[in-house]
Amino acid sequence: MQEQERYGYLWKKLFSVNGLADKNKDGFISYDEQFDAWDRMGLVDSTKSYFESNSSSNSSRDFPTPKAKNLEKAIRDYEIER
Repeated sequence: MQEQERYGYLWKKLFSVNGLADKNKDGFISYDEQFDAWDRMGLVDSTKSYFESNSSSNSSRDFPTPKAKNLEKAIRDYEIER
C-alpha cells in the first residue's frame, strides 16, 4: 500500500461515519471527540499551540494535520479501549 493510500485508510478508520473517534456512534465527530483523538495521537500540546498562534485567522478551529504515525497511535489506543 502506498503512503498516501495508507494515510487515507488510517484517516477513514478514525474519522469516517461511526469511525473509532466517533465514540457515541452518532455519525458525527464532535469537537470534543476530535480533540480526544488528537490527545490520543499525542498532539494536544501542538494543537493548543497551533490554535494560539492562529487564533485570529482560525475561526473554524481546524486541527493541524497529523502524520500517519500519529493516526496509528490513536487507532491502537482506541482498539485497546474496546
